[in-house]
Amino acid sequence: MKKVLLINGSPNEHGCTDVALQEVADTLEKNGVESEILWLGKKPMQDCIACFKCQETGKCVFGDSLLFGAGNKGKGRGIRNKIKSA
Repeated sequence: MKKVLLINGSPNEHGCTDVALQEVADTLEKNGVESEILWLGKKPMQDCIACFKCQETGKCVFGDSLLFGAGNKGKGRGIRNKIKSA
């Protein structure tokens, strides 16, 4: 089964962006695709500097971040700046 990560970059967790992402998530579910919405929050995020330490240690060199810390529930997911099409 495929799984899609939907990213809410709005500072308003339950605003219009969330409503739109919920619609996408519902449509995906109707088509047999699991999804998860990740709200990035209001805190500033450090850009990736491609040091690749996260691949060695499982942690970002910038400390507890939303993507690699407690906000990520230990899933070890990251967002890369390079987009590849399927």
